[in-house]
Amino acid sequence: MLRKKDTDHILMHMLRSQKGTSDLNFTPGKPLQVESSGALTKVVTNPPIDILTPYQTEMLAISVLGMDRGNFEALARAGSADCAYEVPGECRFRVNVFQTKRQLSLVLRKLETKILTLDDLGIPAIFKDMAAEKNGLILVTGATGSGKSTTLAAVLNEMNETRPIHILTIEDPIEYVHPHKKATFNQRELGTDFDTFHSSLRAALRQAPKVVLIGEMRDRETVDIGLAAASTGHLVLSTLHSIDCGQTISRIVGMFDKEEENTIRARLAECLRYVVNQRLLPKKGGGRVASQEIMGTTLRVLDLVVNGESEQKTFYEVIGASRNRGWQTHDQAIADLYAADKLTEETALAYCSNRPVLARMIDRMKQEKGIEDKDALVLNLDTSAKEVSNLIKKEWPGSGNDFPIREEIPGAGVWIIYEPRIDGKSGQVTLSFPLKIQGQVKGVPAINPKGEIIMTGTTQGGESPRVTYKTGPVQNVMVADTQMPDSVRDMVRPFFPDQFEMPNMKFTQRKVEALQRIAEQGKFQHVHPLQQIAEKAADSKEIEAIEATIKAIKEKNQ
Repeated sequence: MLRKKDTDHILMHMLRSQKGTSDLNFTPGKPLQVESSGALTKVVTNPPIDILTPYQTEMLAISVLGMDRGNFEALARAGSADCAYEVPGECRFRVNVFQTKRQLSLVLRKLETKILTLDDLGIPAIFKDMAAEKNGLILVTGATGSGKSTTLAAVLNEMNETRPIHILTIEDPIEYVHPHKKATFNQRELGTDFDTFHSSLRAALRQAPKVVLIGEMRDRETVDIGLAAASTGHLVLSTLHSIDCGQTISRIVGMFDKEEENTIRARLAECLRYVVNQRLLPKKGGGRVASQEIMGTTLRVLDLVVNGESEQKTFYEVIGASRNRGWQTHDQAIADLYAADKLTEETALAYCSNRPVLARMIDRMKQEKGIEDKDALVLNLDTSAKEVSNLIKKEWPGSGNDFPIREEIPGAGVWIIYEPRIDGKSGQVTLSFPLKIQGQVKGVPAINPKGEIIMTGTTQGGESPRVTYKTGPVQNVMVADTQMPDSVRDMVRPFFPDQFEMPNMKFTQRKVEALQRIAEQGKFQHVHPLQQIAEKAADSKEIEAIEATIKAIKEKNQ
C-alpha cells in the first residue's frame, strides 16, 4: 500500500506538470495524464512510467479512498465511489474511483481554494440580483467541468459579503471552503457529516438556514425536498447536468412519473427564480472561457414551465427576446465572446445551440467590419433597380412581380432576389436567386442614412420575404428555391435575414452544376459549395431558366 506522502508527491508532481491543470487521470494501460484546457497530456516522470498497471492504479485507489469503509462499500455496490482528498497545505481534490473491465481507474478534479468574486469571473451583473434573492430556486447547470461550482461559489461569496444570514451547504464533497464574513456558514460533506442527501436535506429544514446549497439535484427525492424548501421561504441553490435552460426544465420534470407531471410543473413554476446554463469553450490564444445562458422568470417563462414548449413557443425564443432583462441565450453569449475576439469562428459555431442563428450574427459582425465573405456569389452589375425588375419579368412573364419598395429593416443585410413565378403545371417551381452586387447600383433612393430600401417578392403560399437592397457592395448571399426539405433548411438559414421566413426549399444536383457552369463563364467569383445538400433530380426548365436569366443580365451589362 502507498504511503500518504508518496501519494501526495505523485499528485503534486502531476498537478505542476502543466499550467492550468484541472484533472489527474489514472487509467490502466495508459501513462500518467493530466487535463489542461480540455486536452489530456502525458506526464513525464523519473523514472519514467510509460504504462500504468492495474496493480498500480488499485494501490493508488486504496490510498486516496482512505480508511472510510463507506467508500469501499460504494465501490463494491455501485462500481464507483466519490470522496475528497487533501494534500495538506497545498490543495484538495474531488476523487472518483470507478471499475472498468475488472480494473480500477481514477480521476481527481482539483478543487480551487481561492473563491473568485463575481467581478473576478467577469460574468453579467444579473448574478448580483441572484445573490439578493430571498427565496425560491436558482439552478446553475451544465456538463461536468463547465464551472458550475465556481459560479455558485462566487454567488455565495457575494451573499457572504453583503448579507448577515445563515447559509447551509450540503455537498459531495465540499469544494470551496467559505470563511465566516457577514454570513454564517455551515458546510456539510457526504460520508463525513451525513449518510445520504435525502436525510441531510430533511434535517436542513430544521437548522434554520436562509440559504441552502445542494451540491447536485441527483434524483427525484432530492428535487422533491429541494422544491419543498424553496416553497417554504428558503433560497435553494443547486446544480444539474443539462445542455441549456430549456432542457433543465425537461430533466426535472422527467425525473417524475407521467401522472405527476402537471403537479411538478406547477410546483416548479411556483418557486423557480433563475436558471443558468454554462459551457466552457476553448479560448482564442489558450485557456478557456465560459458562455452562460441565463433565464429568469416572467409570465411567458412560467407558462412554458407549466404547459411545456411548442413549435411556436420555446424557452430559447423567450430568452433571446429578453436581453433587456439581462438574459441571454448561449448563441448571444457566444456572439459577444466572438465580438470580443475571445473565440475563433470555428469554436463559436462548434459550441453554439443554433448554428444558423449564430452564423447570421457572425455574418453581420463581418459586414460591419467590412470583412469579405469568401463563400459569396458575386455578380458585376451596373444597372438600375427598375431595369433589373423589368429584366426578370421579361424572362419570367408569369412572375407578375415588380419588386415594390417597402419599408426599412435595419441590419437585415443587403440583398437582391430574382424570384420567378412559374405555373405548377409546367413542373417548374418558384426560385429565389439572391446575388452579391459588385459596384454601384443606380436609381436606388436612400430612405435612411445607410441608403437601405426594401424590395419584396412573393413566394409560393403568398408569403412576402423582405430583403434589404443597398447602394454599394452587398454582403449576404444565398441561392435557393422554395422546395427545400426541413433537414436542409437549417443549413441554409444563415444566409437569410431574420425577417425572411423560408418555406420548404431544396437544392438539386443539376441546379448546382448549372451554377458552377455559370461561374466558369467568369461572372461569378465563387459559388458556395452546395453539393453536400444537393439532390439527384431537377426539372430541366429550372436549369434553363437560371441560365437564360444570367445570359440576359450578362448581355445587358456588355
